[in-house]
Amino acid sequence: MIAGIVTPQVFDDITSGSIKAASLCDFLELRYDLFKGRPWASLTGMLKEAMPDKKVIGTIRTRSDGGEFQQCKPDMRLSLWKTLLDAETAPDWVDIELNFIDTPHVHLFRERKVKVLLSAHDWSQRYPTQTAIKLMETGAEYNLVVNELATTGSGSVARVYEFLKFTECYKLVSAFVMGSNFSFTRIHSLEKGANLVYASLDGSRQFGILPVEETASAL
Repeated sequence: MIAGIVTPQVFDDITSGSIKAASLCDFLELRYDLFKGRPWASLTGMLKEAMPDKKVIGTIRTRSDGGEFQQCKPDMRLSLWKTLLDAETAPDWVDIELNFIDTPHVHLFRERKVKVLLSAHDWSQRYPTQTAIKLMETGAEYNLVVNELATTGSGSVARVYEFLKFTECYKLVSAFVMGSNFSFTRIHSLEKGANLVYASLDGSRQFGILPVEETASAL
């Protein structure tokens, strides 16, 4: 399955009907952190109105995980999610980083009946195995069955594939090595046990991501 990343420009193109590649996606990842100066709570409804057959993953990606959102205290982040999930139209899924998951967040997501994707981005090039273990342990602690593992460094390729051997119980799994030299892991991981791949809707190849059309063709 393909998750297309929705940036502000992609959002405008989808809602105006001028982008067709979104039809190739199973999910649309709405990157709230990129929408500076726009009311986040209204974005999901507008996106689903334009693409009613697509599931929306809501994401507030912090800078430490490759996004634009400033680090903040957990209670502030929890308040943001409450606003987004109490909107007239809420995302079907939420993506929350391993460093931010806690009992209050899990309770909120269960109360609002939204599905959770637990993600981890390891930039160290040294600890993908430890990160993968922590990801699985935390997922088990909160009974989460959807995980994303992203790492860096040439030594991480084999470890990412090793991680995928232990993910049969997960409903959705995405695992890859970041960087232009490792774009192949995004597709190859699907042969190793993953079933979700992220792709760009604007042609971007940042961090080694592939465009949606190219990804769909490879599949």
